[in-house]
Amino acid sequence: MKMKPQKPGFVVEEFDVEKNGKKHHVVLRYPRMDDADGLLKYINSLVDEKAYIGKQKKVTKKEEITFLKKIIKEMNEGKSIHVCVVVGGKVTGLGGIGRKPMDANRHVGTVGIGLAKKYRGLRIGKRLMETLCNEGRKRLSLRVVESSYYDGNKASENLHKSTGFSKAGRIPGGCNYYGKYIDEIIAVKKL
Repeated sequence: MKMKPQKPGFVVEEFDVEKNGKKHHVVLRYPRMDDADGLLKYINSLVDEKAYIGKQKKVTKKEEITFLKKIIKEMNEGKSIHVCVVVGGKVTGLGGIGRKPMDANRHVGTVGIGLAKKYRGLRIGKRLMETLCNEGRKRLSLRVVESSYYDGNKASENLHKSTGFSKAGRIPGGCNYYGKYIDEIIAVKKL
């Protein structure tokens, strides 16, 4: 049974992580419109880093606001779920899971996450991926989830393995990573 979507800002999970002897409080919550500046800074930091993500050009504030309005609308329509990672009051990551649109595969979702470099390696990405899959199962009635990562991205490969995904295929040259074509690995998980 599909559950009614929660309001923007709904806290899905809270936990603490430790880095260099310092404790950080992490909140996984639905995005709000006032997250635009934090999300803009976060996504542009990934672009600057040349992280293994699809976005390769910096985002403007107007583009980020348009994106944020779109994902909140999709959440209200029960088409997707997005979760912000907030550490110490700052947006440091974002993940989303959305259902496929056709009747025959509405039980299949697609998931993707990103996390600021400073907070990687603390198992936050794993918690975010697990949270999105759980929310997708509960709120979108998903039974299967697919994801992808770029060949050579060991951190993402390990994350997918640790969260129960299996390799299902490969798209040769599926990503143009700053002028170099690399394979895209497709991974799936039953919920």
